[in-house]
Amino acid sequence: MAKYLFLFLGIIISFNSCTTAYFIRKTQEVSIIRDSTVTILINDSIPRMINDKYILNRDGEPKLITLKKDGYKSTLKVINPYIFHPTTFVNIVFNAIVGGTVLAAVTKDNDTDAPPQLFGTLGTAWGGMFGYGITPFSANLINHEKKTDFSKVSLARIPVKDTLMKSVNFNNINIDIKPENYNHTLYTYHEYYKGKNGKPYVNKNVNPIKYKNSYISEFIQLKLKENGFVDTSGYALKYSYTHNTFINATITGFNINQIYTPIPLPATSSGFFINTELKIKWEMLDYYKNILYTDTINSKSGDFLNHFSPEFALLHSSKENELLFESLDEALENSLYSFMAKAKFREHLYLKLNDSTEKHKIITLKRVNRYVNSIEEAAEATVTIKTKDGHGSGIFISEDGYIVTNYHVVSKPEKLEIITSDGSKYLGKVIQTNKIADFALLKIEKRNIIPFNITDVPAITIGTDIYVIGTPSAEDLSQTLSRGIISSVRTHANGIKTIQFDASVNQGNSGGSLINKDGKLIGVVKSKMIGIGVEGISFALHADEIIKNLSLVFE
Repeated sequence: MAKYLFLFLGIIISFNSCTTAYFIRKTQEVSIIRDSTVTILINDSIPRMINDKYILNRDGEPKLITLKKDGYKSTLKVINPYIFHPTTFVNIVFNAIVGGTVLAAVTKDNDTDAPPQLFGTLGTAWGGMFGYGITPFSANLINHEKKTDFSKVSLARIPVKDTLMKSVNFNNINIDIKPENYNHTLYTYHEYYKGKNGKPYVNKNVNPIKYKNSYISEFIQLKLKENGFVDTSGYALKYSYTHNTFINATITGFNINQIYTPIPLPATSSGFFINTELKIKWEMLDYYKNILYTDTINSKSGDFLNHFSPEFALLHSSKENELLFESLDEALENSLYSFMAKAKFREHLYLKLNDSTEKHKIITLKRVNRYVNSIEEAAEATVTIKTKDGHGSGIFISEDGYIVTNYHVVSKPEKLEIITSDGSKYLGKVIQTNKIADFALLKIEKRNIIPFNITDVPAITIGTDIYVIGTPSAEDLSQTLSRGIISSVRTHANGIKTIQFDASVNQGNSGGSLINKDGKLIGVVKSKMIGIGVEGISFALHADEIIKNLSLVFE
């Protein structure tokens, strides 16, 4: 008898709830406040509006709001239905009354020791709870907030490269997140919407370092490439101080916000979504990897909705893990774009064919009666330059200790040690530099040197035999000699005459001598091309460029 009674009550209450829901409108008018320059889409469609209010379906589904603005990166925000329609409470009260009245009336004349009032009370409670329980299954009984404010959501301006800007490449990523700067917080939608504090989400399996450094580097480089900042022309002679810059990033803060709706939604979606906040220290570097500008950016991703599971174990399914990485990607991209939009960044981004920060003074050197006149003497006039980051090579151009090398060899000149061919060591001092041409003039306290003659550079042609002298790979390989031919004489993008040759060159040869068979200087070794299948393509700055680019005068 009891089971038929409860079935009868369920039918009555369900019929009442459905009837109540039937008379409620299937749509709701809401206000979505945003910046006047921002347009929105709702679930990827142009929204319907009445009297400046947006028309949302009462279907129990979370709504994806796309915020768009020309020239800026779009972002997604989620608004969840979570507020019971006022008639819901009337419905619950009515169901409670029906439950109590029917159960009390049916059991009134039954042969039982229990008073009818007890059954009435039980029926009231059961009816109210049953009415509440089936309410979420009537989608139009659940409302969205009447007003949602997105006016403070900032969109990241998408950087666009023009012909007057340098190319930008990503250099290095570090992850330095202290425990207090990593948070994973769980919110109900109401707490999140009202700006209240959530609860810490504790999961020993969560580890931000799983977001691999190599993946971040590839992602940032891809975004730079998509926006035209990575040079894809393939021109080997285009890379220079005037045309290239680099970016470093250090992630110092990482927050995951996980938001859910505490009531069961009648639709297939759970209303569970996540977003990510990052704190990143960015550095802009010049061609020689010296810091030009640094700034710390706090960024936030849009909302990423989980359509499949209302569970809280964020990293226990492949789909939820995918959502986390998507939100991290967007926070990272927003941070990059915000950094590139800074006025200081853009100031350093524009091409400067004349670097006004370098003040060149006239350096007067004495002519001598004897210059290098053989390969053996050329080896003695080539030195090793040791720095705190490694080593390079250099060449004597005067009898009293002036040395020419590449600027990139001594770009961090805190401590320079010059090692001559006989193993003697001297403290080197930077006298003058030219970043654009990649030259530097050094000085040591030494005399009676047989230098290279840079005032009378011999003519060269394609196919001429040449020799390279320097300190490749390791300091104890100083004055190493390699042989090749001149492949071509070219002009670099910065206007500097450059010699292409095929002799063996390795790290440490930079700044060393390129000579002919008589030991005469024809160039200063600069670089080699590296890559799969690339062999025998190296470059030297033509010796004719030294005097004018370092403002030297010989008397």
